[in-house]
Amino acid sequence: MYTGVDKNLEYARIHKPIPEKKVAKTSLSPSSYHVNESFMKTQINKPKVSISKYKIANFIEKEINSKKWVPGPSAYKFSPRGESMITKGASRGWK
Repeated sequence: MYTGVDKNLEYARIHKPIPEKKVAKTSLSPSSYHVNESFMKTQINKPKVSISKYKIANFIEKEINSKKWVPGPSAYKFSPRGESMITKGASRGWK
């Protein structure tokens, strides 16, 4: 027969029952219930779609707007020495 006592044997634990929380009584009258509001809250709402009137700028437009402060090439004046160095490019006969 079994004569030893198992030291690792677990017993069921019995706890004191947890008292239930008291629910506060409300004094609702039949006139405090809004039927239309309650019905509308249970219905599925349609998604609201809004389209912005703001034109979304792409990458190129953003770069152009960020460089607006840079003056154009005609805003610069050349010195007389610089004017003589400007060419129209290679001529046709040049190889």
